[in-house]
Amino acid sequence: MNLELYLPQFEAYTEGTLSPGEREAFDLELASNPEFKEAFSLYQVSLHVMEQQIEDTLRATLKDWEKTHSGADSARTEARIVSFRARLVRYSAAAAVLLLVGVFGLSLVSRNYGNQSLYARYYDDPALGGLRGDPSAPAAGLLEEAKEAYQNQDFALAADKLRAVPQTDPQYPEALYYLGHTYSQTGQYAEAQQAFSQAASAGDSRFSEKSEWYAALSCLRAGEDDAACQDLFDRMAANPDHSFHHQAKEMVRQLGSFWRKISGVFR
Repeated sequence: MNLELYLPQFEAYTEGTLSPGEREAFDLELASNPEFKEAFSLYQVSLHVMEQQIEDTLRATLKDWEKTHSGADSARTEARIVSFRARLVRYSAAAAVLLLVGVFGLSLVSRNYGNQSLYARYYDDPALGGLRGDPSAPAAGLLEEAKEAYQNQDFALAADKLRAVPQTDPQYPEALYYLGHTYSQTGQYAEAQQAFSQAASAGDSRFSEKSEWYAALSCLRAGEDDAACQDLFDRMAANPDHSFHHQAKEMVRQLGSFWRKISGVFR
């Protein structure tokens, strides 16, 4: 049973975020695919168990609490009950999350919604294949050497060559863009984010939007503050004309998902 494949669809269906066409396709899959139907049933049972556990525990504990404090000042008792209710909901939710993770598997949730998995799902390595040095440009030789080094997986040398491209060169924004990808290959995600951010603001429309997207992904992979990274995705998601508008919208949904919150507990 491929729960890893189905989880995002189940969540979107339950939250009502699927388009009419996607919802119709989901219903058709539910009717024709026994494995899909079984996995969805398991998902629904898990959610029900979680909700029921919270409700039952809360009801029983509050009854005991009210009994114990029946002779106390009513205003103070009520305040304590409200405070205790908030704490109990948090504790019960945490216990239910553990149960839910037990059903679906911790590694399964982490593989789908952790920073590393989200990055891997959306990152696309251009492998410097699109790097085209202008023979007449001053940095033409540097770019060709960077491309060759990258293809030989000598990423340190490739980065050295790309960093050497002067700011005055017409291909400087392109060098920054590919420098970001070179850093990504060696796990230097903070440096990659910086290079992509510089490329995004370098004034070359061919690379600005791509660089914004990869800067946001690098922010996520580097383990930066989630709010700062989400702000980068939010800006792209709010701009329907952005080249990565749809990808950013999906990423925003993933970052705000219930399953993402679970994966965050165990990261």
